[in-house]
Amino acid sequence: MAPCYENHQLYDAVRSFVIAAIELSAERLGTKFPSSDWSMFPFFPFGHLKDEIIALPEYAQCMAVIEKDDRISSHFNEMVGTEELSKRCLGSEDLMLRLPHLGIYQNKIEFNTEFFEREYKLFETEGHAPDFGYEAIIPLPGVSFCEPIKLDETLEICRVAHSDLIAPIEDDLNDELLWSPLWAIRCYYRIPKIVGENDPLSRAEGAKCNEEIRTSVNHKMEGVIASLRLIGSQNVYAAQIIHRTRSWFFHHSHPYPVRYIPQAHWKEDLSRDYKDALINFWIKFESENVQNRGRIVTAARRFSLAHERYDWEDQIIDLLIAGEALFLTENNEGELTYRLRLHTALFLSAEPTDRKRIFDDMGRAYDLRSGIVHGSADLTKRIRKIEAREIGQFGDEYRLREFIFRIQTYIRLSIFNMVMLAFENPDQHPLVDWEGMALSNAQLIVKKH
Repeated sequence: MAPCYENHQLYDAVRSFVIAAIELSAERLGTKFPSSDWSMFPFFPFGHLKDEIIALPEYAQCMAVIEKDDRISSHFNEMVGTEELSKRCLGSEDLMLRLPHLGIYQNKIEFNTEFFEREYKLFETEGHAPDFGYEAIIPLPGVSFCEPIKLDETLEICRVAHSDLIAPIEDDLNDELLWSPLWAIRCYYRIPKIVGENDPLSRAEGAKCNEEIRTSVNHKMEGVIASLRLIGSQNVYAAQIIHRTRSWFFHHSHPYPVRYIPQAHWKEDLSRDYKDALINFWIKFESENVQNRGRIVTAARRFSLAHERYDWEDQIIDLLIAGEALFLTENNEGELTYRLRLHTALFLSAEPTDRKRIFDDMGRAYDLRSGIVHGSADLTKRIRKIEAREIGQFGDEYRLREFIFRIQTYIRLSIFNMVMLAFENPDQHPLVDWEGMALSNAQLIVKKH
């Protein structure tokens, strides 16, 4: 029994033709070909047997059904694409010689039912839909997960093929795993389809709307990267950002430049605990309760950006911007540095010794940040003052780095707990009563992670 597709007659006709064409090829040419022999050439082996394939009764039956499907046949030989880009679509005869690839799995000339069901669904959906399905992919070469993570209906962390990371060519119809896979963030979305010549006057506005969709998707996936960093992963970075559609009627790849590639390459294996922690944090971080608190979102973004800076000066600036977003509000009065130090210490610990350490650290960090921003002549002196207080457990040359990492930890814990607090207290404004905390000697910590 055929699955529930929109056009059952089309499904039956395509399936019968694909099986017949593959069986004919297997009989004439053998059962397996290396990729160097045929996979880069769309008409081989099927193009090589063009006359025999056209003579198949299943070919004529399938051609008749496809041409009767008005939505699919409307693409043939037409300009098809989006507001930004259109390409001439295949004609019906060219399409027929490519259809057998729907049943070919990893170059083996043998009908694969599971692969066919997946690829046929894509074929029919993209032919009937008024828009194209895109996928945005951010490979994460620095981390490895124990299993895929589904964050919502359109967003996941999963394995991808290396071929997902290169722009597809017109004949890229079988995109299966030919190399070792990577873990990546993958997000699905749709862009309106244009068939025929589109109106030049509407093209610019449509392209702008499409770019806004892609930008929103990028921000969403960058939020996943920030969330992984906020739950403690240290080696998360984007190798590439690629948006692509795999439609049979239109191929498009849209890369975005990345900001950062680390100097030293290593892989961090994340346990199942990270999966559970990420899902739990993501649900809260993406909730309206948190997203409506712009300062928390700003802090998370700046914290994440600090991981992508090569220069320690940029790192400390981003971290302090995050701290200001969390601990200095529009209603603050008085000396800002003092309030930043005090609020961070009050928020992160109830122990007097710890509070004093945090209070002093944040003061030195803010002083360092001010020296950088204002081009202070005595910046070296400020650095030496910090280094003199550090243990230097990784060597004297890493004393400043140790200090910055500690500030990073303060900010990470603060954002994490602010997210929990905002999620659980949507109607509480302001979120934290700083004066009340100071006077009552209380600590407003949800949970350290």
